This record gives sequence, C-alpha cells and structure tokens, in this order.
Amino acid sequence: MMTDLGILKQKIEELESLACEIEELGARFLEQAPLNYRPLPRNVIAPLPPYEWGKLTPELKSIQRDCLRKYQRFYNAGLHIVREFVPEKVAEFSTCYEAHSFHGLRGIMDFLQLRRAPYKPEKATLIDDFSNRFEIQRSILCSIPDIVEITEINLREIISADFVGRSIDEGEHLPLSIDQIVEIGESDTVEFKSTLRLNLHTGSRDSKMEHAVLKTLAGFLNTSGGILTIGVSDDGTAVGIDQDGFENEDKMSLHLVNLIKDRMGPTVLQFIKSRFDDYDGHRVMVIECSSAKAPVYLKDGDIERFYIRTGPSTTELSASQIQTYIMQHF
Repeated sequence: MMTDLGILKQKIEELESLACEIEELGARFLEQAPLNYRPLPRNVIAPLPPYEWGKLTPELKSIQRDCLRKYQRFYNAGLHIVREFVPEKVAEFSTCYEAHSFHGLRGIMDFLQLRRAPYKPEKATLIDDFSNRFEIQRSILCSIPDIVEITEINLREIISADFVGRSIDEGEHLPLSIDQIVEIGESDTVEFKSTLRLNLHTGSRDSKMEHAVLKTLAGFLNTSGGILTIGVSDDGTAVGIDQDGFENEDKMSLHLVNLIKDRMGPTVLQFIKSRFDDYDGHRVMVIECSSAKAPVYLKDGDIERFYIRTGPSTTELSASQIQTYIMQHF
C-alpha cells in the first residue's frame, strides 16, 4: 500500500493525463465511426434504434484498440486506488465501467465497443454522454489526494472507519430509509428541499436554490451532521427530482459534486454521501453529511460565509462569532 501523499498524487496525475488521452481518442473514434440508417421492418413493434454501427476501417480499429487498452489500464489502476482509499466510492466508480443491462446507463466500455447504436444520427450528445460518464470516474480519483491530510500517520489511518462509510447515527448502523427520514421530520439534523436548482415560483433555474442547498450542507458539516433530502417539500410531501430537469441521476449527482467542489472545496466530499431512493411514487435524492473535522466555509461570490445549524434552521455567524465557535468546536 502507498503511504506517501506525494506518490499518491503522482500516480493520480499520471492517470489523469492518461484519461485526457482516452477522452480525446474516444471522442475522435465515436465521431468517425460509421453510422448507417437501418429502416425498421413493418412488423417490428419494439422501439429499436433506426441506426446501426457500420464496419470499421483498419485505422478506426487501431484507434479503438488503443483507446480500449489505455482505458483498461486507467480502470484497473484507478479501481485499486479507490478500493484502498475511498472504498465507499467503489460501486459508483465500477458502475461507470459498463452497463449491467441493455436498458441501464452506458458504461465507458459500451461506448468504446459500440455496443449500442444511438437513435439519432447526431453524435454530439453521444460524445457528451461518454465524456460525462468518464468524468465521474475521473472526479472520484482526482478528489482522493485532497481528502487525505498527511501529518505523521499513514493514509490508511486517515481514511479509517472513523468516518468512511459512516451513517449519521453510528458507524455500524445502516442508513435511515427515506420513510424513516420523513417520519422524523425537519429538525436540527434533517431538512427537506423540493428542488436542487429549479425555482418553483418562477419555473426557471435559480442559483439561489443551489445556494440554499449548499448552505444547509455547510450548516450540517459545521455542526453535528445531518440529512438533506431533495424532492420532498417542507411538509414531507413527495415532489420528486424530475422537476430539476437532469437527464439522469448520474448527471444530477455530478452537478451536486461540482457545486460542492467549487463552493466549499473538494476536501469536504469525504464527509458527504448521496443516494437516490423511491418515496411515495417519486425518486428523491438523499444527502447524508457527517460533521467535518475542520471549519467549512461557503463561497458566495467574493465572500466566504460560515453557517451552523440552530434547531431546524441554518444560521450565518458573524466574524466574531465564527472565531468563538471554531475555538469551541474544532
């Protein structure tokens, strides 16, 4: 096992450099791969794609082979690092490798091996889906050095079971179900949000909605942790996540991760876990936070704000209050 942060950073930098090559090769391959129109027989009822991949030229086969080999190297090395340092991310990392069913989300191998033909001849969306799926794996790897703080102990101790994979209550307990969370109701450790980015009053995307979500998460991180559900109104009614308009749940997760990284820094991701669950006929997002080991500030333009939970609400502290609070709690 690697025990030096410098070695870990170097390895992940090498993998990120390799990932850039893979993304460039993969996009070029998908762009140049022949796609032929295939009229569907009249008696076909199933909604099959009206297009099929054509025969590859020797040059394209060479690009495909090179890309597959490089991706296999990236995946094998990356999976080893993820298992070693952030085991709670193994499932998310592995799911992006390939689809487990025909109707599941494509994995990187599905794109590179042309396992499914698209429904439309335009390839821009296909290439974007490939890049976004790959970005999930790359983001997981790139966040690892930031969530590992080296003092005089090795990396395994830092990412020990004290906080990896821990539920809000106790490390050995299973996470609360969405029904249990709603039954508890809003409190100092539970809050409901109807949407992540859509303003239900205007019907438009609103950065204020995103700020409200991040403010709650920052409050949980700076206090005792907590659970935020998206897709549930204040009174516990299920409204679902469809209103936010994400193409799929992976893209919603990635959007949230990017918001957190940009506004609070990547180091806080180790204290946050998210999942999707079914509640009253709707899909909802459940975000669990444990308390952070260091103060967490939320960027609001050029200002950094500090929030804590005070009962069922989130409160911003003044500069003098922040100093006192940090001395008492961190």
